[in-house]
Amino acid sequence: MRDTEGGWYVLKTQPGREEKAVELLSRLAACNPALSFAVRILRKRKVFRSGGVLHVLEDVMFPGYLFVRTAQPEPLCQALCASREFPQFFCCGPRAAFVPVAAADLAFLQHVCGPELDRPMGITEISVGEHKEIVRAHGVLRPYVNRVICLNLHKRFAVAEIPLFNRRQEILFGIRLEQDRTKPDKGARTADA
Repeated sequence: MRDTEGGWYVLKTQPGREEKAVELLSRLAACNPALSFAVRILRKRKVFRSGGVLHVLEDVMFPGYLFVRTAQPEPLCQALCASREFPQFFCCGPRAAFVPVAAADLAFLQHVCGPELDRPMGITEISVGEHKEIVRAHGVLRPYVNRVICLNLHKRFAVAEIPLFNRRQEILFGIRLEQDRTKPDKGARTADA
C-alpha cells in the first residue's frame, strides 16, 4: 500500500479485527498493483493512574472502522468483495460502497490525528479553576473546550460533543493536569500532539 491522492473513505470491519483487515488490504495491494490506496486505523492516547503515576497507552479511536485514501473506491471495493478471506468487510452487499468522509469531518480528524491521519490523537494538558472547570488547555482538546460535557479529573479524560459523521459524537479526549507525572507505556509513542 502506498499513500495516494484521492479522497478519504470509511470502511467498516469487525471491531477488534482492524489489524487483520489492514493485513488483508496489504495482501490485496501486493496482488493488484493497479490499486493505489493508503489505509489507517485511527488511534488515540489515553492515560490511567497506577501508583500515583499516569501511564500513557494507545487505543483504537473508532473500533471496527478503517480510513482509506484512494482515487479508486469502486475497484477497491469490488476487489474486497471478491476476496474470500477474513475479516469480511461490510462494504459488500446491495449497498456496496466506501462511505466518503465529509470535509468538516476530515478537518476534525486531521486536527486530532495529523494531515495524513497517521498520528494518535494526543493527550491535552489542562489547568482547572476553583470549580473544576477547564481554564487553560494545551493540546488537541483546546478548540473544543466549550463542547466538553463531562470532565473526569480522577480518570483523566474529558468527553466533548463533536458534530461528526452526520450526528453529534461523544469523543473521549485524554487529559493530564499540569502537575501530573506521566510514564509512557511500552510501545507507545511519547510525543504528545
